[in-house]
Amino acid sequence: MVLKRRLIAGALTLVRDNPGIAGFPDLDNYRFATLALGDTNRTVFQTYCGYYAPMSHFNAGKEIDSTITTSLLDTLDKFDVVLVSFHGTRTKAVDNFGLTDSQINLVRRLNDVTTVAVTMFGSPYSLKYFDDCPVLLQAYTEDSYAQELAAQALFGASDLKGKLPVTACSSAKYGQGIEKKYTQKRLGYDLPEAVGLNSDTLALMDGLVDEIIRTGAAPGCQILVAKDNKIVWYKAYGFQTYDQTVPVTTESIYDLASVTKVAATTISTMKLVENGQLGLDSAMARYVPELSATDKKSLKVREILVHHAGLLAWIPFYKATLENGLPDAHIYHREMDQDSEIPVAPGMFMDNRWVDSIWLQIFNSPLGEKKYRYSDLDLFLTARAIQNITGQPVNLFAEQNFYRPLGLATTTYNPWQKGLTLRCVPTEEDRYFRQQRLQGYVHDMGAAMLGGVSGHAGLFSNANDLAKIFQMLLNGGSYGGITYLKPETVKMFTTRYERSTRRGIGFDMKELNEKESQNVSPLAGPNTFGHTGFTGIGAWADPDNNLIFMFLSNRTYPTMENNKLISGDFRPKLQGVVYRAMK
Repeated sequence: MVLKRRLIAGALTLVRDNPGIAGFPDLDNYRFATLALGDTNRTVFQTYCGYYAPMSHFNAGKEIDSTITTSLLDTLDKFDVVLVSFHGTRTKAVDNFGLTDSQINLVRRLNDVTTVAVTMFGSPYSLKYFDDCPVLLQAYTEDSYAQELAAQALFGASDLKGKLPVTACSSAKYGQGIEKKYTQKRLGYDLPEAVGLNSDTLALMDGLVDEIIRTGAAPGCQILVAKDNKIVWYKAYGFQTYDQTVPVTTESIYDLASVTKVAATTISTMKLVENGQLGLDSAMARYVPELSATDKKSLKVREILVHHAGLLAWIPFYKATLENGLPDAHIYHREMDQDSEIPVAPGMFMDNRWVDSIWLQIFNSPLGEKKYRYSDLDLFLTARAIQNITGQPVNLFAEQNFYRPLGLATTTYNPWQKGLTLRCVPTEEDRYFRQQRLQGYVHDMGAAMLGGVSGHAGLFSNANDLAKIFQMLLNGGSYGGITYLKPETVKMFTTRYERSTRRGIGFDMKELNEKESQNVSPLAGPNTFGHTGFTGIGAWADPDNNLIFMFLSNRTYPTMENNKLISGDFRPKLQGVVYRAMK
């Protein structure tokens, strides 16, 4: 199979690229749509295109009437690039190669209103119908591998070197083909054996996940493994909840909980440090002036980010807003108004004044000894510093500087605001605060009371998008030819703090003290960095082995009191399988 994939990849032919956009180096400059013709179901090609950028998908069959044509043209002209693919084609000219006049007419008219990139999964002779299309990729076969690989080639994850074996017309001649070599490839998708991993060993993870679901440790999950810039295992297991009505897919979105600390706040901090806007050895009070009048005025940014500042682990802010165990009606309203604008759950808006109360509790909280104590408050303060420095809350700063240019389609705060609620996996049936199912709203109570945006929690994503952030870090701060951070910045933040056996700056790292609780597989490299999340998340990058491991679950459903995922040590066990597959 590895050889078959290589042969297909080598044959893919970029016949034309007049705008010079193949690879799409600046993803945030484009609004993408796919249009599969000849297949009314989502195609493999469409799915894989969606792994690279936010994507709207459209499909049409063989015969497209005037009503459908008009509707598609009216909709698709809003997009900058439409990736048109032809399916269900034929080899014989007498059959028009399986193409219909209505399909050809639609593409020609579409080409007049937007940029059309055609991928032909069929005979190269059919290229004669698309002389005017500026981007033309010939894929020869509709094999699922061909569809995967064509999407990867279009988005800069694999090189293009194929040549046309025939002459279709004057603009598509024998031997024609643009060679495209990408200097830094985006994450690709391949078989485990292509990077030296054993598929049969990796499949042992399936049995462990069966145990997770069977024992009620979590109703479902996503697992992603990437090595040497290739995603070689990306599977969804189980269901969103134990009623088994909605299956988990690779496009399901999870509440990342404390992985927010690294995938939003820490990388944003790294950007500010290398820009000279924030100093690790400066007092946090320089960026959060309210600290100047407290016993925290001398705390250094570095101390805070490595959790050696002495701050409380967390504060249950929500408890003071309850009356007889239920949300106080004077504090929470069913509808938003000018005094209650903080959405903590559907139909539940908090009085704005309580935001100030939260910050006052943080500023005035008791300060302990400067030794390791993991604290959410550390990242509350860091996010406030980011906003004070940049004038943007951490969600907008991270989106502008990282998520959009990386092409992340699901990584966001408050996914409910973007119409993504049903793709979000529920985190809990909350019966202690919000009194409802939490889906698309952040699970963490403190983050919810700040409107879903905080430095310690609030970020949502799927495993595919999260892997891009970690691959960028493994690459030393660059991805897809774009530099996000300097290598020395990445190295500094992912190096252990001198007084810690497991903490980098912002990042968690492999615990080296065998007497302490272990956070990753014993087989993981000593420089492994990442973070876990309360909701059942594990996200790790191992620079010693150029390896990424992602585990996303909602172990907190239906209740956060469920600790079976943790007591069963399932995350390190699954990660260990990946390392055994390398031998």
